Amino acid sequence: ALLDQYLKLREGGQLDTNKPYHIDIPFSMWTERRVLREAGFTRIETVFEYHSAASNGSLIVAYKENGR
Repeated sequence: ALLDQYLKLREGGQLDTNKPYHIDIPFSMWTERRVLREAGFTRIETVFEYHSAASNGSLIVAYKENGR
């Protein structure tokens, strides 16, 4: 589901094709955000969330000080 959403966002021009993206099985949302902040990311946005009985997932965009 998340890969499909990523591809839709990319094909729809909502994601910059010149930037790298990382897709994985994430930590809890709280842990994911904490780890990203500890790594120096200052702006973290959840752009898509998927919840079902079988799984939960999110598409997160994180930025460092220089806007990337």
